[in-house]
Amino acid sequence: MVELAPLGRKRALFVMAAEVEYGPHLRARFVPLMTGIGPVEAALHTGIALARLEAADDLPDLIVCLGSAGSRRCALGSVHQIGSVSWRDIDASPLGIAPGVVPYLDEPVDLPLDCPLPLPVATLSSGGDVVSGDGWNRIAADMVDMETYAVARAARTFGVPLVALRGVSDGGRANWRVRTTGTSCWAISTGNWPKRWTCWPRITPKATGTGPPAPRSSGWTARPRPARGCRAWRSPGAGWGQGRR
Repeated sequence: MVELAPLGRKRALFVMAAEVEYGPHLRARFVPLMTGIGPVEAALHTGIALARLEAADDLPDLIVCLGSAGSRRCALGSVHQIGSVSWRDIDASPLGIAPGVVPYLDEPVDLPLDCPLPLPVATLSSGGDVVSGDGWNRIAADMVDMETYAVARAARTFGVPLVALRGVSDGGRANWRVRTTGTSCWAISTGNWPKRWTCWPRITPKATGTGPPAPRSSGWTARPRPARGCRAWRSPGAGWGQGRR
């Protein structure tokens, strides 16, 4: 059952990929359509939901797609609205069609999205692959994810505006590690000692364990103040969780 949520004077369909990103602060505000991870699942389930709503003459006024993303430009923990989204792993160049262009579809490489919020704007690249290592060298966009382009195509097909919000969960540096430390907190470490930590109560990964508290130092920053129970650790190497993308 798809639930639309009031958003000011509008009725919105919230779309997310996975339960692990749907923390308690979000649960208190709306019930999203959970599509599953990846462009196929996102296109399939968003399209089905919109088709059913259209059949019931109940299409939303807008769609809000939100979740995590990777970036080597945007700060870890920062939240951005997406100004445009592209499909990074569509490549029909053997047919003489530029990479990123969907053959015989009259759509631009970068689909423009609405940006109504007072948040920083970023460009996004969607695809079915996990971007890491040298893979970042081929990414022109500010951020990467797996679902937003698929949701955008479904939204455009049904004539519904899309607002996309993404929080940075991981980046292009090989030594970044991200570990959940409670119900609403991430600990972020570079090298042997945590250099930066942030607590982000809005998108909550699944907790993966506990550890001893690390000392504070002048090199630490926090935005916002950490939630109760937030801890950061020395990096033990194996066993620390990587970001999803």
